[in-house]
Amino acid sequence: MMESTNSLLSLDINTRVKMQYEAYPYPDYSLFIPLRNQEAYASHSLFAAQLLREKGRTAPVLTQAKAPILIAGCGDILPFVLSFWEPISHAIHAVDISERNIQRARFRSLLRPNTFYWQVGNIEDTAFKMPENTCHVDSYGVLHHLANPKKALQRLHDHMLPGATMRVMVYNSGARSWIRHLQKAFILLGLSPYDTTDLDAALRLLTHMQTLSPMFKERIFPMKSGILHHSARFVDTFFHAREARLSIDFWLEAFASADLECIGLFDRYAELDDLKNPLLHFPKLKDLQSRVNDRRFENNFEIFLTRKAPVSQTTEPMKKIKFPTRWSIKMPPKAWFTYTETNAIPLAMRFRLWWTFFKTLSGSLPLLDA
Repeated sequence: MMESTNSLLSLDINTRVKMQYEAYPYPDYSLFIPLRNQEAYASHSLFAAQLLREKGRTAPVLTQAKAPILIAGCGDILPFVLSFWEPISHAIHAVDISERNIQRARFRSLLRPNTFYWQVGNIEDTAFKMPENTCHVDSYGVLHHLANPKKALQRLHDHMLPGATMRVMVYNSGARSWIRHLQKAFILLGLSPYDTTDLDAALRLLTHMQTLSPMFKERIFPMKSGILHHSARFVDTFFHAREARLSIDFWLEAFASADLECIGLFDRYAELDDLKNPLLHFPKLKDLQSRVNDRRFENNFEIFLTRKAPVSQTTEPMKKIKFPTRWSIKMPPKAWFTYTETNAIPLAMRFRLWWTFFKTLSGSLPLLDA
């Protein structure tokens, strides 16, 4: 009886999530807007493989002639963006619960030379067939929206090759408590994400609250251009059909129970500078918990993992990785130079760093000094 009830609950959650993303494909950038694909420098399989290589291990994405990539929850933009980073030999399997997301992602990627496979489905559903022997999985901002994230993690693990890599982003629930309070307030007011009048009313409330509280204004300010005036992202933030409030200890235990090893944490906003480089040395649970509790760390958790594998006695040769020449003349990522330590670096040096980044990913430079 309990199992039947849980199945019905899961169906209800996933149905509501699907309904949201059919109405509001995400992130819903214009299909014709030019994108700075270099900003996705850490989003692809070769970046994750480099982190594993720093630990003396070789990811299958570097040795397999054909290395399938799975995007579990692709939205309407990620397949297109990753196609600029993944070698042509890497088939990209794009899965999403929303048919509109898949349609938009497919249209956006029409002129890309990569091999794409498009699937509409729920990664928790055991009847839904996913690609086998994947070399890398990307599930960015997806797991906390699922009815049963542990089950999804286990399914993803089972479809990965031993030693394959994964990138996930899960919410930092402790830092989002203020958003949760707003979500509850909008529910109590009876506001609906499917009624534009209600969305306008919610936006007016947020605007008015900024005049009452400088602290709230400070909180909401970063959202002004990207979220407050964009329906899909506004609904995703304040009206989401499912946002599981799960702490970092839950996630680390879920990864371990799925036999996935944490190999790196991407500290996007340099909030962990007092620790060893978290990309190379995954922080201890107590260090993360203490920094969440006192608000020293407010970013989401962007985590790189690998499916555990026995230590191989033989070394497989790495395939040659070559990036398109056009990357060398593209501007480096803006994100690299937003920090106090980097914003004064001259343009020539920025390009040298950019070119060195490519050489490192292609395996032509020695490993980093951890």
